[in-house]
Amino acid sequence: MHYGYMIYILYIRKKLNQEKANINSIASTKLKVISPIEKNFLINFLKNIKNMKTSSLIQNIEYNAEKPKVELLLDTEFTKEIRILLKAGQVMKEHQTPYPIVVELFEGKVDFGVEDEIHHLVKGDILTLSGKVPHDLKALEDSIVRLTLSKGDKIERVKEVSEK
Repeated sequence: MHYGYMIYILYIRKKLNQEKANINSIASTKLKVISPIEKNFLINFLKNIKNMKTSSLIQNIEYNAEKPKVELLLDTEFTKEIRILLKAGQVMKEHQTPYPIVVELFEGKVDFGVEDEIHHLVKGDILTLSGKVPHDLKALEDSIVRLTLSKGDKIERVKEVSEK
């Protein structure tokens, strides 16, 4: 992308943050020297930046010595992204979810029990689980788990499980 476009993108982002301005009106007043194709590309790019949310699985890591730590990372239009920090030896006793989930082991080693069968998860493993299926977790080493919840599910439910 041309350096001038990048500067212009920063300008528009600043304007959008200062005012609840319309992307099209800002772009139309400042983009008179570029082609319509380039203008449309920039407008679409800026719309995506405005609608994007970010977080980090690895920043601000603080394990809780007594129980797993459950934190909401992102609450989007379609999911809730949760980080669970487990110290070695910590467990999340058997529980079930009302909705399907996705579990990613970002760091560490975890025994993931499903219906009396233990699955040994290692860094990078990812799994899906249907709703209403009993499962439990035990950290074999300090671990970072990313949990994707359905929009209808509640982080409070996950926090309650971590406190048992």
